[in-house]
Amino acid sequence: MKFILADYNPNTGISRVKIGNKYGTYEGIAKVHPEEKHKNHLAGCHIAEIRAYLNFFKTQLPKKKAALKEIEKLKKDIIVNCYENKDVMKRINLAIRNTTNEIEELKMNIQEAQDALANYLKTREEFLNKTK
Repeated sequence: MKFILADYNPNTGISRVKIGNKYGTYEGIAKVHPEEKHKNHLAGCHIAEIRAYLNFFKTQLPKKKAALKEIEKLKKDIIVNCYENKDVMKRINLAIRNTTNEIEELKMNIQEAQDALANYLKTREEFLNKTK
């Protein structure tokens, strides 16, 4: 994954981050706390970055689930049509196992990113309350 854009508008307090890879471009947007609007735009960029990664994970998850369904359908068709081909079945079972693992990893990445975002926002809020 590579950064394409990290932008902050001091007039609106909005941060945008775009990241990309071979699957596409993903954007995250965050509005900086009004008290930090002219002081700390990095907080908004950090939040926007996490949201961009969340967008990536969330777009990949249904694609992987669809791929798993197709592989499982292929397996059923092969079982019906050529039960004796064990090598093909081994490769299909490996593809099912790998895709299932990728789905679980995406789910874990989504949860970790959501937790990191919630924790960061909570920490920022506590910091702002202490500095008032």
